[in-house]
Amino acid sequence: MRILLLALPAICLALAACDPAPQSATRMAEPTEHAVSVTDAWIRLPAVGGRPASGYFTAAAGAMPEAIVNVTSPSPGRLEMHESMSDGGMSSMRQIETVPFEAGEPLMFEPGGKHLMLFSLDPTVKPGDTLALTFAFSRAQPVTVQAQVIAAGDPAPE
Repeated sequence: MRILLLALPAICLALAACDPAPQSATRMAEPTEHAVSVTDAWIRLPAVGGRPASGYFTAAAGAMPEAIVNVTSPSPGRLEMHESMSDGGMSSMRQIETVPFEAGEPLMFEPGGKHLMLFSLDPTVKPGDTLALTFAFSRAQPVTVQAQVIAAGDPAPE
């Protein structure tokens, strides 16, 4: 019994040496396949108060295709993804629920194309402010960015 008690610390040290740290390091590298970056986010305030603002950004997927499934923000009452279309000289837009995009091909939300619509925006939001936008994806972890707010007639930020 005494020999077992003396051997117990050595057994514990031997088991501690079997720590799966190399596997943890390998697991840490895997999320880069599903990493997504969101850059160049900005919001154009409406020309008429009470109307929706519009939002734009660029997203890029890591090594795997991805899809934006939702965008949220603490300020607007509702935020939707939309797409502008033109048919026979008539322009229209429609809401889109999910926006897939390929790895290595940037997804651009820009004026005249895909964009965000921010309804019931807090009236205290002014040009020069920033507004948090949180993007939810089909595979990747959510990404939150600060979008620059500009006035209705201002040029898009560079």
